[in-house]
Amino acid sequence: MKTKATIIISILLLCIVCYRGITLLHANDTNQDKEIAELYEAYTIQNEQNIDSACHHVLCIGNSITKHPVRKEVGWFSPWGMAATRQDSDYCHRLLHKLQQYNKGTTLKTTDIGPWEKNMNCNIDSLIGKDCQGVDLIIIRMGENVQNVNDFQTKIFSLINYCKKYTNNIIITGCFWENDEKEKAIINAAREENLKYVPLNWIGDLYKDKVFPKMGDTIYTPKGKTYTISNVFVAKHPNDEGMRLIANSIFGAISFKK
Repeated sequence: MKTKATIIISILLLCIVCYRGITLLHANDTNQDKEIAELYEAYTIQNEQNIDSACHHVLCIGNSITKHPVRKEVGWFSPWGMAATRQDSDYCHRLLHKLQQYNKGTTLKTTDIGPWEKNMNCNIDSLIGKDCQGVDLIIIRMGENVQNVNDFQTKIFSLINYCKKYTNNIIITGCFWENDEKEKAIINAAREENLKYVPLNWIGDLYKDKVFPKMGDTIYTPKGKTYTISNVFVAKHPNDEGMRLIANSIFGAISFKK
């Protein structure tokens, strides 16, 4: 029997497919994308949260939006979620702060899944196995760097099943940068594997003037020195407001099963 979450994911997928069909018939209707984004936002808001006062250990599997090392050639000098002005402003540290209000001992760590996005035949165990140990919630937050969408449709199940060796409590998000084919693959995997799905591309669609940084915006280094965004690659990532909305969306879906 399908759970409520699975049923909602199925309905959402059906609605998106229907909307996309209408868009093809009415290619000049600019309201379609906004309507789809509002549908995603409404789905995110209704997520059911269940957080107890126990000490939990969370892992965020992600790419540059989750954590990006210093990369001088693109003008990035801060080893946290790219485009966040400070470490505590990226979505992972915002999530940790929210969770520690329930128990200060709760931990959250991040691991880079970027190499897997680019080569889905790589050794997952050597990439994320060490970080998966001892966690009771895994948040899969990736997809933007996937280059082979056809392989992604099947390989995403391998990633999920690997994570399930450590915990069945898994949340998977959609892409921040909109891509219909990747989103469908993620939604399908969430439905088939009975995972909580958190859409994110509505954030940029509905609030694009607020959630992306501008060239020249100030960023801080870990030591508090300042520099400015000077590269388009960095500017494509969510700023503090975008990170806040990502964190809030994921936080609303967190549940710890006893």
